Amino acid sequence: MQSFQDSEPSANPLVSYSVLRVAALFEALALTVSVREFNRQNPNRKGNLWTAVKRSKDPSSFIVIFEDAAALLGLGVAFTGVYLSQMTGNAMFDGIASILIGLILTVVAILLVSETKGLLIGESALPETQESIKTIIQADEAVTGMGPLITSSRP
Repeated sequence: MQSFQDSEPSANPLVSYSVLRVAALFEALALTVSVREFNRQNPNRKGNLWTAVKRSKDPSSFIVIFEDAAALLGLGVAFTGVYLSQMTGNAMFDGIASILIGLILTVVAILLVSETKGLLIGESALPETQESIKTIIQADEAVTGMGPLITSSRP
């Protein structure tokens, strides 16, 4: 709140820029590594990264991607806030950037909850998995008939 009530520009924004650049470099490297690892663990994935995350049954493989991407986005917002504060002499931009970073973290938390909820309480099997199960069951000579396949579904 101090940025809004008693706004005062930073004495040396170069320190802020340096710290933000180094942090962004490390976060970009971490994001690159986490995406590569996710791709390595999912060699037969179909579609884009978002589709692969939605189909993934291992939250540890995609939570790191979400965290790294949110951190990198937050660093960009922080850099913009520092820059605008420096250019205008109004520290309110730094405060606004802080609020935006909080909103980014909130959105990422909501996305993670929605993506992992089904893994905790159960979700329907993918259509191709259901078809594979049906094919295996119907191929068994002992099976004379088969009703509809029932899998757990999201509430």
